[in-house]
Amino acid sequence: MSDPVQHLDRLETPVMHQSKLVPIAWLLCAAGAGAFAACFFIDGGAPRAWSALLGGLMLPLYVAVGSLFFLAVHALCGARWTVPLQRIMEGVGAGLPISVVAFLALGAIGLPFVYDWSLENPARGDLFRDPHGSKAAWMTDLRWFVTGAVTLAVWATLQRRIATAATPRLGAITLIVLVPTFTLFTWDAILALHVQFVSAVFGGYCLVSAIHAFLAATALALAWQSRRGLAAVARPHLLKDVGTWLVAWSCIVAYVSYVQYLIISFTNMDEETFWYLMRVQHGYGQEYAVGIVLRCILPFALLMSQSLRSKSWALGAAGAAILLGTFIELHWLIVPAFSPNHFRSPLGPEALVSLGFAAGAFLLAVRHWRRRGLVPTGDPRLLPAINAEHLH
Repeated sequence: MSDPVQHLDRLETPVMHQSKLVPIAWLLCAAGAGAFAACFFIDGGAPRAWSALLGGLMLPLYVAVGSLFFLAVHALCGARWTVPLQRIMEGVGAGLPISVVAFLALGAIGLPFVYDWSLENPARGDLFRDPHGSKAAWMTDLRWFVTGAVTLAVWATLQRRIATAATPRLGAITLIVLVPTFTLFTWDAILALHVQFVSAVFGGYCLVSAIHAFLAATALALAWQSRRGLAAVARPHLLKDVGTWLVAWSCIVAYVSYVQYLIISFTNMDEETFWYLMRVQHGYGQEYAVGIVLRCILPFALLMSQSLRSKSWALGAAGAAILLGTFIELHWLIVPAFSPNHFRSPLGPEALVSLGFAAGAFLLAVRHWRRRGLVPTGDPRLLPAINAEHLH
């Protein structure tokens, strides 16, 4: 790794290498597709298959939304330290199209198997206090599909625009649009699994989790490329900055998770506490504890050391732990709605489906880096940021 004080006068254009991980990723995509198909013929049937698809599509979607949010904030602020990492950050968010395709399939075919408020459910009216009220009118198949599809189209458009012209104005517009639309999307995709449950904090909870997952994916990609294409770029100060963000966001995720639980436990109302009771019994509570250790405690403990934050292996380990913990958290949010009285292990076919989505996102990231490069070579701020001139 380059010395942090060594001044770099010119940079040979980094090139995305031919990785042996690409054929492995294709195999994992095939395994994920096979696991999804197998879910139709095992315990749980079609609801298990489509809920596994929902959990799988949320992982690359989280990373893509986190990427869009992070790049928009730094564009708005005119930040310079992220310039050498801009293409890496864009690449890790390139998995959005695979989530879009899965969402369209879920909306077109699988929606009645996942959401009991679907119009195809004859007992739908019993789910609402007023079967003819505004909430019942809002929760319909067509409205769910249209708002979700439009939201994903808007995100994809903003993602392309901010990758080509990351101006402060575009950054502000992106943030204004992204936060409410992501809140609505998570309400519809995850919170609506229990249409009786309401949480004003849930959108923010999912957003901080998405940003956390994005930072983890960035750390993992940076650790992978720091000894290859980005060997001259990944200086210790850049690695340390990413590590510091991981430490900070691990604390934020833990805090928001606790706040959500604290508010509901204090109220102790049946219409709210049932959601948590379903997720602390039959082994789901232990699953969540493992997720918190992986997402928050382990990265915090590992990267508290100033020296370890600038080590690529430590960043990679923390990033992998957070992504694994994010998968467990998504499993914990979704699966108890379909298996409330029997613990369904996250190591089942759902894990293979999610792994297939992660592999597909990796392939799209590699495609992005091959097309657009690993660094924005034409940006005049690139060398000053690599040389840490903004720190002096």
